[in-house]
Amino acid sequence: MVSSDEKALDKARSCLMEGMYLLNEVALHTKARLEELSKRQVVFDEALEGLKQLCVLHEQTKKEANEFKKRGCWFIGEESKSGSRFEAIHWLARGVEKVKPGFADENR
Repeated sequence: MVSSDEKALDKARSCLMEGMYLLNEVALHTKARLEELSKRQVVFDEALEGLKQLCVLHEQTKKEANEFKKRGCWFIGEESKSGSRFEAIHWLARGVEKVKPGFADENR
C-alpha cells in the first residue's frame, strides 16, 4: 500500500511538471512574439528613416521652388529690357542663372 505522503509527493511532482511545461510553452510563445516584434521594429525604423529623408527633401524642394519662382518671376518681368520671352522660358526650363550676364551677382 502506498502511503499518503507518497501520493501527495506524486501529486506535487505532477503539478510541478505541468507548471514547468506551461511555463516552457509561454517562454517559447514569448520568444517567437519578441522575434516577430523585433522584425517589425526594424521595418518601422527603416520606414521612419525614409519618411524623415522625404520630409527633408520636401523642405529642400519647397525652398528651391520658392527661390526659383522668385528668380523666374523677376526674370520674366525683366524680359522686356533684356531679351525675348524665349530666353526667359529657356532660363526657367533649365534653371540656368547666366542667361542674363551678371544675373547671379545682381540678385545676391
